[in-house]
Amino acid sequence: MSVPPTLQISHLDPASLLLDRNIRSDADLDGDFLASIRDHGVLIPIVAVRAPDGIRVRYGARRTRAALNVGRATVPVLVVGDDADGDAAEIDRVLTQWAENQHRAALSLKDQVHAVGQLAVFGLPPAKIARRLHTPRRHVDAALAVVGSPAARDALVEHGINLFQAVVIAEFADDLDAVAALMTAASTGGFDHTAQRLRDRRADQQARSRALDELRRRGVRIIDRPASTDPAHRLSLLDHDGVALTAEAHRRCPGHAAYLIQDYNITGSGPFQVAYLPEYVCTDPAAHGHAGRYAAPPTGAAHSDGVHPNSSADHADGTDHERPAGDIQAAHGGSPPPAPDASARAGDAGGSAQVDGVHDRGSAPAGGHTERVEEPSEEEKARHQQILDDTRAWQSATTVRRDWLRAFLARRTPPKGTSSFIAAQLAAAPTELTWALSQHHPTARLLLGAPDDPLTPARLAELVAHAGEHRAQTLALALILGAFEESAAGVDRWQHPTSLLRLYLTQLARWGYSLADIERRTANPPDQADQAAPDSPADRPDLR
Repeated sequence: MSVPPTLQISHLDPASLLLDRNIRSDADLDGDFLASIRDHGVLIPIVAVRAPDGIRVRYGARRTRAALNVGRATVPVLVVGDDADGDAAEIDRVLTQWAENQHRAALSLKDQVHAVGQLAVFGLPPAKIARRLHTPRRHVDAALAVVGSPAARDALVEHGINLFQAVVIAEFADDLDAVAALMTAASTGGFDHTAQRLRDRRADQQARSRALDELRRRGVRIIDRPASTDPAHRLSLLDHDGVALTAEAHRRCPGHAAYLIQDYNITGSGPFQVAYLPEYVCTDPAAHGHAGRYAAPPTGAAHSDGVHPNSSADHADGTDHERPAGDIQAAHGGSPPPAPDASARAGDAGGSAQVDGVHDRGSAPAGGHTERVEEPSEEEKARHQQILDDTRAWQSATTVRRDWLRAFLARRTPPKGTSSFIAAQLAAAPTELTWALSQHHPTARLLLGAPDDPLTPARLAELVAHAGEHRAQTLALALILGAFEESAAGVDRWQHPTSLLRLYLTQLARWGYSLADIERRTANPPDQADQAAPDSPADRPDLR
């Protein structure tokens, strides 16, 4: 039986190796590969043969060229025999070089995440891991978040989601319903929008909990909103011995209690915000010597203003059901609503204005007595609730859209169609753009800077001055998109979409933005064609 010859690895100057017989025509020396050779050298020995004119590389031409590029003095070389001529030898060379290059697999995303976790266990901080792996810091931070979450690791392996989707799974790992919704969105689309709506819902729940905790801390009894047949009455419409009752003055009364209402405004240009406020009541005014401020409460009536609450919407946690006031328009169509005098209060049919026969809850009709009014119909309640839900959805979509714009406008090369889009908008000179020009582009500076640190006008001018041709086009595009985004962010814009808003959303979709349902309905009213598909699918980032 023949014994294989003993093989030895020699360390040779890469410049001395022959690279003339290789099927790879392009070495493709990308920056990460060169950085790896610079930092670690050639880790896998180059396989070569002895030829009459020197040592000829058989496998490892790319590693050899990279070592030359970064200035490595020597590389490990394993010489496996003598070079051979003839057709049979050349056929064998081509076949084996094909096999050596073709049948390779990069690390899976699961393996990349595991490797980052191992480096962290060995004591390397995230910044050093990113530097040593030549990978973005945000990818390292994402991998570490996934490593610490069994739910995120499982989703990464079993469902093929990308790294940053796995981070969101880790964020909601304690909420099985949320994880299920996210996994569905990962396969059907709208993942980022689903995640943001879940964040908004969680923030809303936390705000409600804080308000309830504050009432408990102060020793206030929490009740459900009283039904129309309950004797309970709001303190805002009660007197005691001719003096208006306040929460502080009433706190020692055995009937002192409160439930939560939502305070919000769904018109105007500002962000949509909901606050949870206590509505203080006396559970039995007559028994405790209180009188109606405008008229004595009739026996068995809960509210002297005659407004019937929606008792079917009461919640056991003492929070009144969400319902906008009557000063808002239908979900689609109609003229813009008048600016409200005050924020609309959910759960109170009175709201902040006298609309649809509902009186403001804080005032009495003329004549010093209260007047019974009709409770809104179930259809009206459903319509108001839909407006509130859609307003929340628009606010959530605005957050996602702006995050997408920040990443989109960070690119160095402009997207397809940028020049014609810029020219068309400059020629049209819409009011939104002329306003932004007069104000030094506030939203564009927000999108081009950090979320909590927008660019100053001087810094924006500096970026433009130092930009190359392609980057300058992208910055010009940012100024126009920023002007349109400023207008689009108003909480009620979805109710009355302009042709410019529809154009804006449709153009973003063409450039790859995934519209939320509310944005899709806004961009494509029933008489419009379906939106165009994005030019390219969303990237699936990994650690490379």
